[in-house]
Amino acid sequence: MPDDAARTVTALTTLRDQVIEPVLAGARKPVGRPPNAYTRIERDYDTLRTGLRTLFADLGIRTAA
Repeated sequence: MPDDAARTVTALTTLRDQVIEPVLAGARKPVGRPPNAYTRIERDYDTLRTGLRTLFADLGIRTAA
């Protein structure tokens, strides 16, 4: 059982550090000129950021400028 708990904690910590924090950090509007060409992953990430901005606005959460 302790091994399962350690794996769960490790997985959640990794998810937070590698996925959630970077996505939330990029949730505010991007600054500067957009790239000339987007990869599929960049388009997906941009869609995710736009959705997060909409969600935050709906919830009344302000992101840093």
